[in-house]
Amino acid sequence: MSRKIGVVHLWDLPEDKIFVKLPSHIQKAMVEKSLEFFKNEYDFAKELGSNQATINDFKNSRLKSTNLKLVKKMSLFLCKKELREFGLENLERQLELIKGQTGFGIENPKFPMNFNSKEGSQIISAFFFDGGIREDKRPFYVNNEKCMIDRTISNLNLVVGNVGYTEHINRGTIFVDFSHIFGIILSDGLEMSVGKRVFTNPQIPEFIINGSKEVKRMFLQQAFDDEGTIKMGLKGRGKRVKLTQNNCKDEPALRLNQIKEILENFGVRVTGPFHEDIINNKRGYTSYRWAIEITNQTDISMFAKEVNFGLDAKKQKLQELLNSYVLPARLKNGGIYIELIKTCKELRVQNQKITNKNIAKQLKKVESYTRGLTLKMLKEGKLRIAKEKVNLGGREGATEREFNLII
Repeated sequence: MSRKIGVVHLWDLPEDKIFVKLPSHIQKAMVEKSLEFFKNEYDFAKELGSNQATINDFKNSRLKSTNLKLVKKMSLFLCKKELREFGLENLERQLELIKGQTGFGIENPKFPMNFNSKEGSQIISAFFFDGGIREDKRPFYVNNEKCMIDRTISNLNLVVGNVGYTEHINRGTIFVDFSHIFGIILSDGLEMSVGKRVFTNPQIPEFIINGSKEVKRMFLQQAFDDEGTIKMGLKGRGKRVKLTQNNCKDEPALRLNQIKEILENFGVRVTGPFHEDIINNKRGYTSYRWAIEITNQTDISMFAKEVNFGLDAKKQKLQELLNSYVLPARLKNGGIYIELIKTCKELRVQNQKITNKNIAKQLKKVESYTRGLTLKMLKEGKLRIAKEKVNLGGREGATEREFNLII
C-alpha cells in the first residue's frame, strides 16, 4: 500500500530489524499501565515473550533504543485494554529516534513520512538517478554540484527527519552515504529496488505516476538535473534536450518510457526511446544506453514552461538554446490544434469574432493556413459556423465566416 500512496508508517517497516526510542515518560507509562493487569513484572514479560531486565530497561530508558517488535507487542496489549493513546498511530508521531541494527539513526523521524509531496518526489527521483540503494540497503547520492546535495538533504529533513550521513569528495565529485535505516524505509516501506538499476530495471513508483502535477514536475526536474543534457546543435540543427538511461538488456529501461509518458502528459512531445550505445563495463558486464529526446522548438519551449531544470546552470543553458531560435515556434502534429483552441478562447474573452483573419493574426500565420485548420476543426465538431460568409458583390468583397468554439 505504501508504494501506491507514497506514505510510510512505522508499522510498514520490518519489526525485527528496527529499533526505536520514545520519550522517557511515555516508555515509563506504557510499562506501568501494562503492569496494572498483571501480578508482577515476570508475568508481564512472559506475556510479551521477553524478560524482566528488558522490560525494566525500557521503562527506565536505560538503552538508546528498543526493538520495535517489543514496542508493538506492548502497544497492541494496551490497545486491547482500551488504552488507545498508546496505539502505534500516536506513538509513531512521538518517536525521538529510529534506527537499524547498524549505522546512524534518524532523530525525530517524521512519521507518517509523506513522499507523495513535492519534496518527497525530489528525494525519490534523486535515488532513481544519480543515487541508489546498495544491496545491503545503504542509500547513496552522488553529484558534482553542492546545491544538489544540499537540496536532497534539506528535503530529507522535511520528509523523513534528521537522517544521518557521511560525505566525502573525490576529484570534485561529492559522495554521500546515508544511514541503513533510511534504506530500510525506501526498500521495505516504499518497495524500491535495491542493487544496481542496470540489473533491477525499476519502475517509477505508482504514487508519482498518479500524483499531482507538482509531484510529477519535481520528479522530472530532478531526473533532468541529474541525467539530462542540452545540445545546442550546429548550424541551427540538432538542438535538443536529452535524457539517457542504461539497461543490462538491449531494450529501453522501464523508467525511460515512463518519463516519456509523464512528459507527454505535460504537453511535451518526446522522440524515442532509441538505442544509443553499448557499454562494456570494467566489472565484466555489458549495458545498453537508450535515450529520449525533446527536439522540436515548441516542445522544448513547453518543457521549459512546464518542467524546466532546477539547476541554475542547466536552466540558463536551456534559455540560451531557446534564445538561439530565429523563427517563432512551429507547432507540429496536434500541438497546433491545442494552440488554436487556446486562441479561440482568448478571442471569445476579448469579445472579438472568431474568424480566420483574427485567428491568423493571433497565431502570426497567413489566412490560407488557418482556413485548413478551421475546416478540420469543423469536421471534428470542435468549431461550429456562427455566421456564413456572404458575398457582398462588386468591390465590397465578402464578409468573413464566423465560428463558435464548442469546447
